[in-house]
Amino acid sequence: MMISDGLLNQLWEAHKLPHRNASSVVVTEHRVAAMFDAEWMHRFQLNDLVFDMEPRLAHCGIDCFTLARTLELPVRYTFSPPRRKTQADFSGSESIHVRDVAGLLIWLEKLGFAVEPAELVARVKPQLNAKRYLTDSEMFVHLYETQRGRSEVILDAQDGGSPVRDEVLTTFHGYRLEVRLNSEGRCVSLRARGARHRASRKPKPFDYKCPECKQTYSKGDRDAGILHRRYHNKWMAVVRPGPNPKFSALSTATGVVQVDSESPLWLRQAMYDRALHFARELHFDFAQWDVEEKDGPDRCVGFLFASEDGSTIAGACAFRWREAQNSSPAWALQWMWLAPPYRRRGILTRHWQSFIARFGAFQLERPLSAAMRAFASRRGISEIEDDGGDPVAR
Repeated sequence: MMISDGLLNQLWEAHKLPHRNASSVVVTEHRVAAMFDAEWMHRFQLNDLVFDMEPRLAHCGIDCFTLARTLELPVRYTFSPPRRKTQADFSGSESIHVRDVAGLLIWLEKLGFAVEPAELVARVKPQLNAKRYLTDSEMFVHLYETQRGRSEVILDAQDGGSPVRDEVLTTFHGYRLEVRLNSEGRCVSLRARGARHRASRKPKPFDYKCPECKQTYSKGDRDAGILHRRYHNKWMAVVRPGPNPKFSALSTATGVVQVDSESPLWLRQAMYDRALHFARELHFDFAQWDVEEKDGPDRCVGFLFASEDGSTIAGACAFRWREAQNSSPAWALQWMWLAPPYRRRGILTRHWQSFIARFGAFQLERPLSAAMRAFASRRGISEIEDDGGDPVAR
């Protein structure tokens, strides 16, 4: 983690000072209880709490809000509720939420300072049980009991210069600090290891791009691997589709299943998944189909193509009614996408005449994919009409 040269050296200087006893446990518990009830802490309250626990930070002139901003913890203005309905002017002050205070205390403890987050963690953690997502501070709180004393934190100074010598310091509660100093004796790097830290034997995670789903994730990280597998399986279910009993039950001799705004949700979702793949292949900004499609069947119709045996969704396309100022109203083939195993197998050719019979001389909306340009060329369809408009089906 990169921090300013000045802040890093303030932290190092604080560590070199002799440890002094903090305030009594009773005083600390009283401060934490009052802060937890109020939910927010002002600057002076946060500094009082932290400096009571670790006076060396105050001696070196460290401001806790500066630390919070370094950790990208949100510092916000808070206000007292208005006393009058007509009150127009309000006076507020910068504050930090108690959950982020807990995260700040845990981070300071990871750096080897003699702060005590446990009391605040015990009060904050029950609030996290019903949350679906956690912030970084909340994650610190959630993992505090299992990871306490096992962490490793590395801080590097911005523009700190080249290190020329190393020093090692062990805190009174067993944290090991390894620092690198430049020629002026200033700290350019600090590594803090907890008393129970053990180097992992597993290889370090590294960024890896999956060759199939194209997602980049941290390979070797368990949570990242779980998220990737979820994404990968969903992706491959569209790119390499397998038999779908629900779809097979709907398949007809025509080889297509119509989907519109009144269709079941799973069919509309299947259309969206394939529209999303089309958008990504052609580098569009958005998918041209919405699960909550607002246009009715008279203005927007989609089709899911079936495989030869009718058991698998081979691809999809969508037609939309267009009313342009400079041309007559007409249907347009907005997009079409086929899963790779079903490309160049004549699926569009088999349905082309039935589409013309239903939608008339529909337009092919540009830009066209390379496959669609080739298909249009074989049928004698120009990519641009004489009037400059989209090509028209023949």
